[in-house]
Amino acid sequence: MPYRSLMPEKDSPASAVPSFSNRLGAWFLDLLLITTLLTLPLTWFFDPLRINWGPIHTTMSWGWKPLVIPLLLLVVRQALRAKVKLTKSFLSTSATKKALASWLVTWGFFMAGEGILALLNVKPEASSPIVIRGEEDIDTKFKKGDNKVIEDPELLWRFAPNVRWGEMHINSLGFRDHEFTANKQTGEIRVISMGDSCTAQGAPPYSTLLNALLEKSAPTTNKWHAYNTGVFGYSSMQGIRQFEKSVRSLHPDVVTLYYGWNDHWLFGKPDHLRMAVRLSPMRALFADALRKKRFYNTMARVARTPQLMDSSAKEGELDYRVPPNIYEATLKEFVSEIRELGAVPLLITAPSRKLTDAIVRSGHAHDKTEADRAHIEYVEITRKVARETNTPLLDLAAIMQAPEYDALFLGDGIHFEQEGLQFIAQQIHAKLMELGVAGYFNNTSSTNRNSVAKVP
Repeated sequence: MPYRSLMPEKDSPASAVPSFSNRLGAWFLDLLLITTLLTLPLTWFFDPLRINWGPIHTTMSWGWKPLVIPLLLLVVRQALRAKVKLTKSFLSTSATKKALASWLVTWGFFMAGEGILALLNVKPEASSPIVIRGEEDIDTKFKKGDNKVIEDPELLWRFAPNVRWGEMHINSLGFRDHEFTANKQTGEIRVISMGDSCTAQGAPPYSTLLNALLEKSAPTTNKWHAYNTGVFGYSSMQGIRQFEKSVRSLHPDVVTLYYGWNDHWLFGKPDHLRMAVRLSPMRALFADALRKKRFYNTMARVARTPQLMDSSAKEGELDYRVPPNIYEATLKEFVSEIRELGAVPLLITAPSRKLTDAIVRSGHAHDKTEADRAHIEYVEITRKVARETNTPLLDLAAIMQAPEYDALFLGDGIHFEQEGLQFIAQQIHAKLMELGVAGYFNNTSSTNRNSVAKVP
């Protein structure tokens, strides 16, 4: 074959060299295509996307729109390459192809898994909701027609500060007590009474009656004061969150824990999946995206420890607000956090009498027999936690079991007459005096507070 025949014709299309503008356009399309392919998984991950910017508070769903853009770019790119006969580009390099393939295969695995779980009807959002730090006003609203309670995304609800109704007064700190400051006086010993409506009820509540007893006779020569942070309807899960948010800063020396009733009332979802977790905006962005994905919630269920396992109720069924295993774990964590402050935890079992049909009508229980059985179980869990953690226990359920205490209860078998609250204050006072004799409140030795020795 002649040498000349091996050379392309002068005007042959094969000899055409792409212009600089065509090459620049092709490279720009490559970079744009790579960018869209890299962001494609992110648009899926952050779908729907919560937007809180200035006065704009909305949620936007991407749908299939992000997939259309790279497809259109691919079509335009191929058409341009065919037109200008471009053989090399940034996207055609081996390193780019491998990096892009690794990215898409990794995310493709999760996207495919999400699709399979969706076909299996696995529900997303099986973890706690999110509240973004600095944007609490978006998530916190007053109840309509109720100025006594504020909805709180972390606590579910709390008392509104500086409100009075009837004989009840809520101070500026949001507690059912007289005004007091978060900072203690020098030498003051503080007893913080935490609990549900059994702690918050009364005119006055048992914490105020206890305060009067401590002023007359205290376990030490210090000035002792008792304060009330109980809230109607609170479970132990709400209590420990309240301790972390506001009670810890009161510098308690003794914390009494009176919970158990609301923990075994029925609800559609347990408290730990209803109570929001506060995060910074950036962490909340990723956490909120994860909790909406089925694959994440599926892996979380598998990896979750038995204490944090979701309740066994099926969708649409009611279950305990704080299931037994979580109630036990919560009390143990509560005791640990109180001791970390150098304070003394005091567990109190909740006594009871014959329950009424009101708990069934309210949806708290399926029937009275089941509610009685559940309450006995939760009282025993409280005793078990006290034994296993060597925590002081005031076993009111055992003390008030005798018939002569019947008159101290209200008709619902849960709450107390004023005489009953006085009796509880006396029992707590006697227990504190007993602990004082045992050396729990010696100012010179904090080890007595955290002692793991046999407690009274």
